[in-house]
Amino acid sequence: MMPHHRTGLFTPDLAFEAIVKKQIIKLKDPCLKCVDLVVTELAALIRKCTEKVNRTAGKTDDKVLSKAGGLKGKNKCKQRAVNGRK
Repeated sequence: MMPHHRTGLFTPDLAFEAIVKKQIIKLKDPCLKCVDLVVTELAALIRKCTEKVNRTAGKTDDKVLSKAGGLKGKNKCKQRAVNGRK
């Protein structure tokens, strides 16, 4: 009985593995570079968003303090009016 070799449409397994392994090795560095660029871009985006939130929160705090100060001032005027002082 003769050994059976696959021929035709399908590449033999060993040849396929050898070709694929070579391609994977060629693609490894560009893939790692791509991942590095994506991580760098995401870090920059997170930094921008954090800065924006911090600026917005600071403005919000300023507005709240300003309103609170205004209410406190109105309260003093009201107290003076009730007490009959200017």
